[in-house]
Amino acid sequence: NHQADAKSDAQTARLAATEAAFHNLSDKMKEFVNNVKVVGPEGDVEFNAGSNVITIKDAALFESGKADLRKDAERILRQLAEGLKGEVSKGRSLRICGHTDDQPVVMNKDVYPTNWHLSGARALNVLLFLQKAGLPADAISFAGYGEHHPREANAPGRKGNKRNRRVEIAILGAAEDAPGE
Repeated sequence: NHQADAKSDAQTARLAATEAAFHNLSDKMKEFVNNVKVVGPEGDVEFNAGSNVITIKDAALFESGKADLRKDAERILRQLAEGLKGEVSKGRSLRICGHTDDQPVVMNKDVYPTNWHLSGARALNVLLFLQKAGLPADAISFAGYGEHHPREANAPGRKGNKRNRRVEIAILGAAEDAPGE
């Protein structure tokens, strides 16, 4: 029973350390995101401590129907990259996720035939910028979800939902824990 108690104590200590690290990350990222000098409307960048996800509204990064980063978006991403370097240095990895609304692509349809293409290209361009800003390539991955993971339902007849058009940066556990590895 002494061995079982020791094992249980070790597991409890590991769990407590993991919870403390998570809360430290959450507090640091909340503070960091609150201090990001956002260009454009207030609230373009938010951090969800429950899921460790930074969400950036699409309009802060891209023109409508395009995946090329706006010049002022680079300032936001550079600041985020600086804050994320510490997390990556601790062995965490990042998943950049592109999302759109459910409206078909109209502009640049020859380049982005579907929302899958547009969301993936946007996520990839954010990844490439973060890499250029100093984050290691082996700690970053991307995914394009198109309109298939909305934050809110897109009502029929509406011109999409602004909250669904976004890029998310998910801060994952150690790189080996990243989905798809």
